This record gives sequence, C-alpha cells and structure tokens, in this order.
Amino acid sequence: MTLYENASTVNILPPIWFVLSLMLLCHLSRHIRLVAQRFRPACPFQSQQNRPIHPKPAQMPKRPHDPVDVEARKERATKLRREKSPDASTVQEHQDDVLRHPTIERAKEIDAHPPMVELEELLKEQKTDQPVRNVLHWFRSKDLRIEDNKGLHFASKKAKEGKGMLLTAYLFSPRDMEWHGTSAARSDFILETLRIMQKQLKELNIPLVFLTAPERRDKSGTVMDFVKAHDISHIYGNFEYEVDELRRDIKIAKLTKEDGNLSFHVHHDQTVVAPGRMTTGTGGPHKVFTPFHKSWLSLVAQEPQLLDACDSPASNDKSARDKFKDLFDSSVPELPENKRFNSEEEQVRIRGLWPAGHAAGIDRLEHFLKEKVATYARNRSSPGKDPSSRLSAYFSAGVISVREALTAAKKQNKGKNFDGSGNDGIAGWAREIVFREFYRQVLAIQPHNGMNLPHNLKFQGVVYNDNYEAEKKWYEGMTGVPFVDAGMRQLNTEVCILCILEVFRADQQSVRHICTIVHA
Repeated sequence: MTLYENASTVNILPPIWFVLSLMLLCHLSRHIRLVAQRFRPACPFQSQQNRPIHPKPAQMPKRPHDPVDVEARKERATKLRREKSPDASTVQEHQDDVLRHPTIERAKEIDAHPPMVELEELLKEQKTDQPVRNVLHWFRSKDLRIEDNKGLHFASKKAKEGKGMLLTAYLFSPRDMEWHGTSAARSDFILETLRIMQKQLKELNIPLVFLTAPERRDKSGTVMDFVKAHDISHIYGNFEYEVDELRRDIKIAKLTKEDGNLSFHVHHDQTVVAPGRMTTGTGGPHKVFTPFHKSWLSLVAQEPQLLDACDSPASNDKSARDKFKDLFDSSVPELPENKRFNSEEEQVRIRGLWPAGHAAGIDRLEHFLKEKVATYARNRSSPGKDPSSRLSAYFSAGVISVREALTAAKKQNKGKNFDGSGNDGIAGWAREIVFREFYRQVLAIQPHNGMNLPHNLKFQGVVYNDNYEAEKKWYEGMTGVPFVDAGMRQLNTEVCILCILEVFRADQQSVRHICTIVHA
C-alpha cells in the first residue's frame, strides 16, 4: 500500500504543509524586514508598526523621562553614561530615573496589592469616638474649591459637633512638582485658585494655611507637625488615586492610628461613583469602558442622588480671627524659578485663556451648555470649530465638581438621563466625563498606570528613536505634517490640545511622551 492509499495520512498532510508554509513565510518576512530596516535611513517619525523589533529587556537602553527639554535630556544621558566614580548627584538622578520607571516585576507586585485597598482598610480602623477639638480639612491639588467639596463639607459638620474651629491647609511641595513634571501653567493655575479660595474662606472666618514640605519625604511630617501644634482631633481630605498620593495618605493613616487621639477621614470626591463600587457579572471590577459606561448610566438613573451637591462650609465664630491670627496671615507661596512663566506676556496670555477660580469655571460651563453642547456630538471631531467645553483644567484641579457639571447638563437636557434619550450632544459629553471616572477606577485597581508604565505592560519593551533634533521639530510644530503641527502649535500657545489633534499626533510620538506633556 502506497503512502497516499492511507486515508488518514491524506487528511493530515495538507494541514501540515500549510502550517510549514506559513512558518517559512513568517520567517522570511521577518528577515526581509530586518534587512530593510538596516539599510533604510532612520526616519524620526516612523509609525509604531514600522519601528525595529525591540531587544530583550536586559539589553534595552534607558529612556529619558523628559520629552520636551532637549538640552536637559542630552545632559542627563551624558551623566548616566559615566562609568567611573559618578558623583552623588549623578547617583541620585539615576535612582530617581529607576523610581520613575520601575520594572515590570515591581509593577505587578504593586498591582497585586493596590495601595488603595491598604488605605481603605486603615481608614476603617481609625478612632472615631475622641472628643471633637479643632478640625482640619486638607486641600489637595484636585479639589480646589469650597463649593460641593465632600471632604470640606464633612469637616465642617464635624467641627460643629464640638467647641473647636474648622481649619484648612494646603501642602505645597516644590519637589513633587519636579517629580511629577507639573507645568508652569498648571502650577500657576493652582496657586491663583488657592489665592481666590483663601479670600472666600476668610469671609467665613476660616483660615487657609500653606504648609511647605522642603523634600518629598517631609510631606507627612509637615502635616502632622501642624496637626499637633494646633490641637486638631480630626483630619479630613479627598482621595487622590495616584500611587504616590495614596502612599502619602497611608503613612498619615498609620500615624493617626498610632496616636490614638486623632483620626483621618478621606472621601471620594473626584467621581460620581466611587471606584470599585460597580462590578462585572463575576463580581470583579470593570476593566473595559463600554460595560462600565452602561453600568454607570444605569446606577445614576436608579440613584439620582449621586449627583446631589454638598453644602459649602459653615462659618467659624468671629473669635477664630484672633485665636488663629497667624494662620490667617499665611501667604501664598512663590513658585520655583523653573515653574514660572517665561515672560510676563506669557503669564497674561495663559491666565486670560484659563482664568482661575470656581466662578470662572462655572461661567465656562454655562457658556458651553448654552452655545456648544447641542452640536457637540456632530462637531467634537472637528477641531476648526472649537467644539470642546475647555473645562479640562477645571476638572483636573477640582475647581468645579463633576456633580455640578452633570447636574447642570441634566437640567439643560430637560431632566433626562445621559443615555441618548435626550440631546445627543449632552449624552456624548457626559460619556467623556464617565471615561474620566473609568480611568480613576483603572488607577485604583491597576496602580502601575500611574507609574510611567504602559497600560499593557508588554509594550514596556518598545524602543523609540532618540532623534533629538527631530523631536525638537515635533515639539515646535515644524514636522511638515500640517495636522500634527497645528496640534502642537495649539498646545504650545494655549497649553491645551483638542482630543482629535492629540490622537493624530500620537503616531509621531509615544503615548508616554504625550501624557507627560498634556497632563502635566
């Protein structure tokens, strides 16, 4: 019997030859691609798909973390290449770079034990029956308002239970600004908003104190020294979901627990629905936006009180002005030299584009709902029509709350939900706000997303071209690609960029670089 007389072999041979042929084609294709890349002139704007296959992690070069300052990057690279007797500053800079870019193994360890979970457990163990003395609300850089501020609201209520006063504070940490790459525009916006808030609170006989931490490691100690010096029994604040901020709060929670006569209370204020509350059918957290969005719409329809605003704080007694005179005299700190605008002209222009304070944010919200939102669904991808609300800076710093914004949008939508049953533009805009909430959930359950690492960790191995001159042209909007250049010129002029322009320029630079600039 010949080979082909065996029926089973006849059925098996074609699939085998097909698989072998595919393997051979893939092998040849890979070698052709490598040869082509070797002899092709380097292009600074290669698409992600056409970039060289990355080496093994052990062979990967270190990537500079600052995509903007070309000269500073060159200097850092030179320092880190020193092999003999590096000075102390070079060693510290190298350590900082490692911390900014942790290993995948370390990222997975942190994801397995999210700091959010640890903080929530510590908060449950806080003492709650101590006598109410003075109460502190600790403002963070994401809740800069006295209107509809959950932490401030509950701090005010607690203060009224005793004979003490409500005090407020903001922790100023210049080193954190450096560490997180905070831009001059955002730094100035935060301090100008705080200046307005200080005046508002003073009218309520409530002091706003500025505490300064010289180094990042001093943050917790600076707050606790203030607490002990002013007979404070309760500390209130609002959650920040990034790893560094959660670790800071974990440290405070441990210190207050050890004290035994002090408690720390943190509230969810950045979102309508607290991260982790909504789960999938299997009981786990949502990791995909579309089902998260559907669950959010359903929950808000069932519990419309989620959009209810909190009351502003009640006034202190007038005697607080005399008792805490030194606190009322606290001055807004000066920004470090490298966090200031380059010129007075730039300062005037940027402050005009992004006026600080809650009232300015509400004015902008009302203008958007009256003039733009009806056509938002149709125009949101047309940058020439300026379709956006231009509220990102106000949401980012918590100058207006998402509850305020969505309540106003619902009123404009004649009381209808955000599921498309009313105005399509309002539904589309609300969807963008829900996506913001989704990202905070992702940060809480997968902390590595806030650690200069890609969401999908397998892409950490991608190597990018370090062509400094080409990157400078990209940054200045001089690549010769009109749509991308328009986006970069807008970013450089207005410190803001429309979503559609950001997407188009994504092919020019890595997502990591984009996030560093846009969200600084």
